[in-house]
Amino acid sequence: MKNNKLNICHIVNWYPNKWDNKEAIWTKRHIDGLNELCDNDVYHVQVRFGKLKKHFYRVSDTEQAFILSAKTNIWFLREIITTMLLVYVILFKIKNRKQYDAYNFQITYPLLTYSKINNLVLKSP
Repeated sequence: MKNNKLNICHIVNWYPNKWDNKEAIWTKRHIDGLNELCDNDVYHVQVRFGKLKKHFYRVSDTEQAFILSAKTNIWFLREIITTMLLVYVILFKIKNRKQYDAYNFQITYPLLTYSKINNLVLKSP
């Protein structure tokens, strides 16, 4: 039997993580609620305040976290860093971009602040 489920790539800014397993739990519940109709992959892309360090880890077979901590709360710098991290994830970590029927960005700020750059990289609106 052919799998008629949609393949959805969820790119989220807030998501349960190793610092707070309840952070944006509604986002996880929303995605989990789609499991009957969709095959979901989750990429958690976030810039947090703290000592400069990367925190890249796999949560499950379908969930990965790409979190940078940076010692800045300057909104413009955080937008730029988030955009660069997102482009990195799209180009080098999302294995086969053609496999997805749709991209779902949850909590769009700051992920889509510079959405034209994302559209160029994804080659998809």
